[in-house]
Amino acid sequence: MNRREFLRSTAAFALSASALTSLGGRARAADGQACRFVFVVEGNCVEPVTMLSDAARSALDGANTSAVGDKRWWYNDYQHDVPLEIPNSGLATAKSMAVLAGDGANVALDDKAMVVYGLSSKITGGGHTTNSGALTSSRPNGATPTGPSIDGYLAALAQVRGGTPFEAVRLGIAPNGFTSRLNYATCAIAANRPAPLIVDPTTAYINLFGSVDENYEAAFAQRTDLLDIAISRTQLKLSGFKADCDQRRKLMNYEASLQELYERQSILGAMKPAISSARDALQYVDLMTSDNPHNRLIAQFDMATASLIAGLTNVVVIGIGTGGTFDLEYPDYAVQANENKRHDCHHLAQNSEDAQAYRDVIHSVTADYFGLTATMARALHAVPEGGGTMLDNTVIVYLGGNGEQHHSSASEFPLLVLGGQNLGLRTDGRTVVYPGLSAGASHRQLSSFYTTLAHAVGESIPSFGNEGATLVAEGPLAELWG
Repeated sequence: MNRREFLRSTAAFALSASALTSLGGRARAADGQACRFVFVVEGNCVEPVTMLSDAARSALDGANTSAVGDKRWWYNDYQHDVPLEIPNSGLATAKSMAVLAGDGANVALDDKAMVVYGLSSKITGGGHTTNSGALTSSRPNGATPTGPSIDGYLAALAQVRGGTPFEAVRLGIAPNGFTSRLNYATCAIAANRPAPLIVDPTTAYINLFGSVDENYEAAFAQRTDLLDIAISRTQLKLSGFKADCDQRRKLMNYEASLQELYERQSILGAMKPAISSARDALQYVDLMTSDNPHNRLIAQFDMATASLIAGLTNVVVIGIGTGGTFDLEYPDYAVQANENKRHDCHHLAQNSEDAQAYRDVIHSVTADYFGLTATMARALHAVPEGGGTMLDNTVIVYLGGNGEQHHSSASEFPLLVLGGQNLGLRTDGRTVVYPGLSAGASHRQLSSFYTTLAHAVGESIPSFGNEGATLVAEGPLAELWG
């Protein structure tokens, strides 16, 4: 292999690896217990009505300026100045959340979840998409992040990273015709350092499970050999420097990156039995190359769940048409021919003869996504861990990429939260409605929810993101944890 081929090979590997993780240190959590986080981001909004249970509707009808009725969002109707807490709110009665109900084959999840309303994130800008803003609580510069996303922040913590080879696994889907394997507009390690989603399931599969697949094992072994050679050559080059200089420091950083990649290869090699078992449990490998984006999403959820169970990572992000890729096709829900894309559906749901039918499409699609999230939660719940289950130690957060509606003002980011009871989250079937923007000092923001997640793993930070002077209150949301 000549130098050009070698550099091309190692660069390609580093690119694909960067989509799964940023490089950093690793240590066991102090108590030896895993802390996991999953962020499912539906591009171009999650309408609040999809999460509204019958009990929560009744409470809002008594508290808002007018009844909810057939409204899909109602952030301007809030008039309460203290949080409304609706315990045992029957979450499975919500329009798109029947999947939370249990039956003979599936454990009930509505008592392992909570819904949160009223949190704004005006700093993000709203619109069709906030790009990385939804997870960073900051205003991105176009598609360039201006701060770390919550997944990047948590994944870098030793008590979250644990002994996993990947800090985070970030997967997603994009519309047909999106030519890149990576989406850089959703997550971030830091300002100006995006952390891309892998939106090509085949690429994700190779990176996560290629070490135990006979079609890719040889390439995995060759990659390890190439890294070994690169490290040796870099160290030889470093030995030739007589004094410190910029070139030497750059080489030292390069060597550190190579060492980290080599160490990961070693860990993945040692984990082959667990990875092989997780790979054998994958059910939807055949959907990875489907023309239907929803089928590709099923495959991505399948791999994300397997990654958590195998111990490949403790942080997952799944982006469903996030950033500029939000105009997904819905081939299973076309009301009229050639009118099955997200953007069209939202506009036709506002002003067309078939408006209600298009609203039903939007809400049915979200119900499908909730279903995939629930399937992940049930898979984690089925794995015993530390006197409970993996779900007890995993917080799954579902939110919209821009807020409450298609052309969002970022006035409300409704949340569905599953699991995490061992981390102190009060996911016991409650609905919590925080006061709206007009409540002033009583209002709360999405950034405060992220602060709450940090507190749940022992990081007592006052705030998260770049709210600055627009931050309403420091500290966690007491109604959600403790």
